Amino acid sequence: MIQAYQSGTRQLCPAAENPNYLYRVCVPGYANRLLLHVAIAQYDSRMNSGVSFLYWTIGLCLVSGVAKGASFDHSYTNFARVLETRVQDGNVDYAALQKDRQELEAFLRLVGSVTENDYAAWSREQKLAFLINSYNAAVLQLVADNYPVSSIKRIGGWFSNPFSTKFVSLFGRKVSLDDIEHGRLRPDFREPRIHFALVCAAKSCPTLRREPYTAEKLNQQLDDQARLFLNDQSKNRVDADSRTIYLSSIFKWFGEDFGPDQNAVIGSVGKYWPSAAQAANASPPFKVRYLDYDWKLNDRKR
Repeated sequence: MIQAYQSGTRQLCPAAENPNYLYRVCVPGYANRLLLHVAIAQYDSRMNSGVSFLYWTIGLCLVSGVAKGASFDHSYTNFARVLETRVQDGNVDYAALQKDRQELEAFLRLVGSVTENDYAAWSREQKLAFLINSYNAAVLQLVADNYPVSSIKRIGGWFSNPFSTKFVSLFGRKVSLDDIEHGRLRPDFREPRIHFALVCAAKSCPTLRREPYTAEKLNQQLDDQARLFLNDQSKNRVDADSRTIYLSSIFKWFGEDFGPDQNAVIGSVGKYWPSAAQAANASPPFKVRYLDYDWKLNDRKR
C-alpha cells in the first residue's frame, strides 16, 4: 500500500495492486491523470531500468496533493479588484457591484473550495486574513443580492437575521456571518483587532479598506485599522471638559475581547488614540458613554 497525501489528508492508495484506483482518488484533475497514464504506459521500460513504478506513483500522488493545496491565492487578486473599484473612503458602490459581480463571485467560489485540511495547514496570519476577507466579501454579496436597501438589518423578514442566516459556502457547508465571527475568529484567535477589520455594511462600522488583508501585512493592517477607527470622532472621542470618553458600541458588545473591565478596555486601545485624547486619558477618572450605532448602509451614492 502507498500512503499518498492529498490536501493534507492522508489516504491509502493500493496502487501496486490496482493502478486505476489512482485515476479516481489519488490524482485529481485531468492533467495529472494524463501524466499518470503516461507513467503507466512506460511501466515496463522503467521497471527494466531499475526505476520502480511504485516511486513514480508516490511522486505523482504527492505532487498532485501539493498542487491542490497550494492553489489558493493568498494575495486575493479577485477580491483586491473588487475593493479597488467599488470602495471609496470606506463606502461601497453597491449599485455598480450589483451590476458586475464576477470578481466577487469568483473570490467567494474560491473561498468555498477551501477544505478544513487546506485551512489547517496555513499559518495563523493566513487563517486570520482568510476569515476576515471571507466575512467582508460575504457582506458585500449579501447587500448586493438585496440592493437597494437602507440597512443590512432590513435584509430578511421578521423572523430572520442577516447575521445568523447561513449563506456563505465555507469548508464544505453553509455558514453564517455569526459563525465566522463568533464561531471561528473570536474563539480561535483571541485577537481583539478583528473588530476594527470586520465590516458589516453600516455607517458606524470600521472603514472598509481598499485592499484585502494578507498574511504578510496583517499586523500592520490591523494596527492601521485600529488607528483609523479610534481617530474617527464620529465613532470614538474624548471630551476633556466633561471628562467623558465616548466609545463605539463595539466596545460595549465585545468589551471582553479587549480586557476584563472598562479600564482595561480603554488601556488596550490607548496607543491608537490621537495624541490629545491620550493626554486626556492619562489623568483619570473619566466617565464612559457608548455611542448609538448607526446602522444605515455604507453606500457610496453616485
